[in-house]
Amino acid sequence: MIKPAVYDDLKKIYAIEMEVYDTPWSYESFVKEFYNPCSQIYVYEYNKSIIGFVVIWDLGNEVEIANIAVSKSYQGQGVGGKLLEFVLDSKGDAVFYLEVEEGNKAARRLYTKFGFIEYGKRLNYYGLGKHAILMKLKKG
Repeated sequence: MIKPAVYDDLKKIYAIEMEVYDTPWSYESFVKEFYNPCSQIYVYEYNKSIIGFVVIWDLGNEVEIANIAVSKSYQGQGVGGKLLEFVLDSKGDAVFYLEVEEGNKAARRLYTKFGFIEYGKRLNYYGLGKHAILMKLKKG
């Protein structure tokens, strides 16, 4: 089940972030996003446990998928796709943007499957030699 995050979910969200990413967001970043009026955080709950999340910045006709992660033990089971589909379906006709680490082939395949196209690159965005691929999808 996908639902809006509550404050008590932030520690589990942060634990997933730490498990998945080499350059994770800080816990304070998640707290800031929780209170940001343009930001929305959704969690994927399975058996009363949070196993994934997505953070978006909703700017009306533009939506930035700022962060998305699935616990390693649930990766490859469609959870990321369901989170992405939820965001795309719930925001209607918008232009969606995201950045993905160049070497994250699984994520890039997932985004391409949903219709995202690559339109640029940010050098060293995730650290020295770790470039971000910029992707977008226009719905409507």
